[in-house]
Formats: sequence, structure tokens, C-alpha cells
Amino acid sequence: MYVLQYPFGTAVSELSGDTVMTETQMHRIKVFGVDRRLVRIFGSKGSGLGMYEYPRGICMCGSTRVAIADSGNARVQVVNIDNGKTEKIISGGVLKNPWDVAFGNNKFYVADRGTNSIVIFDIHGDTLTTIRDGPDGEEIFDGLCRIEFHSHTKRIHISDLHNSRMHEISLDDKYSKSRSVKDSECPW
Repeated sequence: MYVLQYPFGTAVSELSGDTVMTETQMHRIKVFGVDRRLVRIFGSKGSGLGMYEYPRGICMCGSTRVAIADSGNARVQVVNIDNGKTEKIISGGVLKNPWDVAFGNNKFYVADRGTNSIVIFDIHGDTLTTIRDGPDGEEIFDGLCRIEFHSHTKRIHISDLHNSRMHEISLDDKYSKSRSVKDSECPW
């Protein structure tokens, strides 16, 4: 039995079936095999490469790579899960408190609670755009929690905690279509 200290995010490798989990309070990442046995632990508290300060959301971004929202260090680290080595740092100087990350269409989608925005980066980590305001200039997010990329519809789905709603954003060339889903529209 493994004791976890505030497990937050999980991602599953389609290649190996391993489950990768952020352990926020311990500032580290754990990898569990398909048999649920602990395979490896990497990371420690700090700001250097391979070090974390409250890692939260995580997603697969390749067969053996994960992107980890390193909240306290205001960045996303792309890490090889086979050896725990950081291969890329994504920040663009615009992230304040990244809470979750999704990957799709060769882009990283970061839910940043510090700026109440979605920041989109290309595969190299360069900032493409930021989604913060609605069509009338009003702020549309408050307390971003989770973000997922839907590969079939090319949309991102976002949990907005303090507004008590879920956003669905179409990723057309302008990244401008957004709609909130209300309780009455949810089938469950």
C-alpha cells in the first residue's frame, strides 16, 4: 500500500499502460505500472530542472512524455517518464499559477489560475495566444481548475470553479468561440 500526499493529476500512457500521478504536497511525480506497483518516483521540491513546487495537472504529450503544470514555479515541464528527465520548460513569461495542462494538435493548453486565462503554446513552447476575455471584453474565467483537449471536435473543455460552469471553446483560427454549459444542459 502506498501513502499519497495530496495526489492531484493523473495521466495514463497508451504505450505502456503506466499511470503517472502528481503528488502535490511532496513536490514529486510517481509512476505506477499496470499492476499498480510503484515503478519510479522523480522530482523534489525546488525550482531547478526536474524539481517542482506544487505540481498539479498532468497530461500525456507523447508515448513516454508528460506535461506537468508546475504551479509554484509558474511553468510547465515536459518530462520523459522512463527516466524522469525534463526535456522542455514552457512558460513564455506569461504563466503565474498553471493549474492544469492539456495537449493536442501539437499544442499545449494551460489553465492558469494566476491570470484567469488559457494560454496556448506551440510544440516548441512559444506562446501562440491567450484566452481571457469574452466577446464584450468581460473576464470569462474565475478559478480555472481542469482543462481537456477533445481530439475529435478540436475543442477544449474547461472547468471554471468559482463561476460554477464548464466552458467549451472551439479552436478555430481566432480561438474565439466560447459557450458555457449550464446544469440544465448536462445529461447527468
